[in-house]
Amino acid sequence: MKPPPISPEFKRKLERHAGEGLSNNLSDNAFWLPDEFDDGLLDGLDMLDKSNGRDKTLLIAALKRSDRLSDHWLADLLERYNLQRKSGGGRRRMPAYNLTDVHARLVLAKMQVINGGVSREQAAAAHRVDKDLLNAYLNGKRTDLKRIEKRGRTAGTRPPKA
Repeated sequence: MKPPPISPEFKRKLERHAGEGLSNNLSDNAFWLPDEFDDGLLDGLDMLDKSNGRDKTLLIAALKRSDRLSDHWLADLLERYNLQRKSGGGRRRMPAYNLTDVHARLVLAKMQVINGGVSREQAAAAHRVDKDLLNAYLNGKRTDLKRIEKRGRTAGTRPPKA
């Protein structure tokens, strides 16, 4: 069986980052965020979250590089206060800027169906997702992914800025 075609968006990203090697930085792997998103800010948020609020250095540096005055105020606030994770039981919530592995694979499969002209079955097989799950997502039945798209966490679904 012939492999499904690669979407033009994915090809552009491959060409732009060719030869850079592999990276575990969220900013290098967050294909669902628009290209205009500040990589330093994203990596700073990710480091802050992974360190349980202790390591704020990258986030503060990214905020200080910004042209927006509100970002400088937020950097100042972060320098003066220590963050603490909310206490309580239950599962840790996924940060608003990130996706679970399953959600990421579903978004990739959807992009391939819509942009690459690939059948739903081919996309499901290529991205190792259940085809019924992908069909439900493409038919608007996955409420968790609809909420993610409403918040603007996936590329191409972010609402326009007013």
